[in-house]
Amino acid sequence: MIGSLYAQGAGGELAKRKKAEVDILAHVLLPPMKILSEKEKNELLKKYKIDQTQLPKIRKNDPAAVALKAKVGDVIRIERNDGTGKYYAYRVVIE
Repeated sequence: MIGSLYAQGAGGELAKRKKAEVDILAHVLLPPMKILSEKEKNELLKKYKIDQTQLPKIRKNDPAAVALKAKVGDVIRIERNDGTGKYYAYRVVIE
């Protein structure tokens, strides 16, 4: 997202500056994430015999959700590695 910042100059005037755009999904501390397709989402819910409301939540304005362009109702798969192996965590996007 490119927004704007205002910086006050030596003469007291405000100069409009653009924020630097950063790809947070490429950050070393953020685990790989992806939005599940409808088919993948339905398979996940069926596999665990749950409905979408039982998944952990992530807000649509979370920086990672914004970077993924996630919409309310999407399910995000988060790939984690705890040193003993890879596993997946899931979050449903809420308002």
